[in-house]
Amino acid sequence: MWTAARLQLPITFVIMNNSEYNILKRYSVAQGYEENGNSTIAGMELTDPPIDFQALAAAFGIVSRRVTNPAEIENVVHHAVRSGQPNLVEIVVDVS
Repeated sequence: MWTAARLQLPITFVIMNNSEYNILKRYSVAQGYEENGNSTIAGMELTDPPIDFQALAAAFGIVSRRVTNPAEIENVVHHAVRSGQPNLVEIVVDVS
């Protein structure tokens, strides 16, 4: 993000925020690192403390939007890409 902000590159960063490294957790379970169907690998939860992606973007002077409603994704991403500026779009994904 720093490089995009510094050079004013028209990049839209899209983060699928599920508050965990879900893909790595599922992989570790598939490899046998599990107990009762849950990964035994530490550090897979991104909740304590949670990552504030909007604050990170703001620290670099990048506009960001947090999307919690799937119906808004297309419009928010389209607006970010069309802006011609660096942007961050955080899409909150429920993993339950």
